[in-house]
Amino acid sequence: MKYIKVIYLILIIALISLTGCEDNNDTVFDHTASVQGYVIFEDGTPDTLFANITISRNNISIGNTITDTTGYYFFDELATGEYYIGIDQDGYARSSIIIGLCSNETVTADTVMLMAMGTMEYFTAVIDGEIDSSWLPVYTDDHVSDWGPNDFSELYLAYDDEYLYIAITGEFSTGDNTMSICIDKDGSGVTGINDFSVVKGEDIGDHIRKDIDAPDGFGADVAINSGWGLSGEAVVFLENPLAVDQAVFEDVNISMNGSVMEFAISLEEMYVGASPSMISLVAYIGGGDDQYFTNDVIPQGAGEFEGTFFEVFTIGF
Repeated sequence: MKYIKVIYLILIIALISLTGCEDNNDTVFDHTASVQGYVIFEDGTPDTLFANITISRNNISIGNTITDTTGYYFFDELATGEYYIGIDQDGYARSSIIIGLCSNETVTADTVMLMAMGTMEYFTAVIDGEIDSSWLPVYTDDHVSDWGPNDFSELYLAYDDEYLYIAITGEFSTGDNTMSICIDKDGSGVTGINDFSVVKGEDIGDHIRKDIDAPDGFGADVAINSGWGLSGEAVVFLENPLAVDQAVFEDVNISMNGSVMEFAISLEEMYVGASPSMISLVAYIGGGDDQYFTNDVIPQGAGEFEGTFFEVFTIGF
């Protein structure tokens, strides 16, 4: 049995005050700002490992580099405004920074530590609405929801040659609340969505849709919807977020009750023959309509959830 390590994809907020700075992205003469920083590794040193660094704005990539032997990176000729910096290396959970820049200044970002990525257990799970002895939790949510009987407790993940197995324990109402797990199937953020307010559908999509955002480096390709308040349960592709009801997985096994949700999802259908290596995910219990997003999510950051994930959960196969 493989050792499991809980990994958070941590979004490090390094917002520099923009007081007195106007957004000059369209002004060709204002490209005088720069940003620099360092990356270190949980179980390595910068002289033996490097990190891939990308910088983007408004979801458009504008540059990339790699760290040097000291872990240092640098971007210059940037306009005033807010930028997203993505940081990754094979075998490590991705990290990211949001940073604000003003004209004629060089900002030093907080040092980022990339965490070694854990792996799921390899076994064939029985989807029967019970957590048997084979399951080990990969994430525990200590936050106590004040939404009544709608509360996440523990997340479980495993796989075999055919299926990805996902289970969540907690307390789940049979009323009008829904539970969604949104999965970035390769952890790349290149495909998929991170703004769940854009999702539409006749039934399934309307319940996935919530005023919730995830980091720019996260792109959900697949969504699991619990069926609370629905006519059924479903796993759907998010390739076209405006018509998710027309993209339902066929090879799925689901078992649900008031305290356990279990899913077996075909790896062949999910990856279309490609070899899986890692996933990132977020989960949320939603209710009412769009604005009633939730106050219980996975992963749950410090304090109350206010509609934006600053972390996602990442693990390897």
